[in-house]
Amino acid sequence: MSSSAKSDVEIEIEKKFAVSDQTSAILKSYGFEVVQKEEFVDWYFDLPAPQWKFCLDDCWFRYREKKVKILNNWGWRGAWQVKRGRKGTRDTDGMTTYEELQGKAAKELILDLLSAATANESIVLKNESNSQYNSHDIPHLDGGEQLVPFARIETFRTSWGAATSNEFSG
Repeated sequence: MSSSAKSDVEIEIEKKFAVSDQTSAILKSYGFEVVQKEEFVDWYFDLPAPQWKFCLDDCWFRYREKKVKILNNWGWRGAWQVKRGRKGTRDTDGMTTYEELQGKAAKELILDLLSAATANESIVLKNESNSQYNSHDIPHLDGGEQLVPFARIETFRTSWGAATSNEFSG
């Protein structure tokens, strides 16, 4: 593979923690700076209780709304996403590798998995249609009316990077 070839696989390693003022000062003293701040809301969906079919199988359906600036106004843009734990990838360190899809591919997978799950006659769906969850409008997926939200999580993310070329920037 030539060095100019682009890989279709992206590997992301996440570690989530709060950065105190003291830690921020230390990062800055080593030449790091805030490179991005973003705000988003994740909605997580599954079949109604007592099924909880997908999250119990380590398959997470979410709708992510990102706060974006359009011209001089702030608004929200959203996309459907699927995060699915790959069977047999958990190593001895307890970490799981996830397959992640978004947009059209995520919607298609969600609808395919829903169709397969609801074809099983033992699953009884009693979804009283509701357009609100904790006073917020619920995102809608055409064909996915069986899904109900079970969590809505607001996130404020700050990403750090090397301000200038230093021993950490490779």
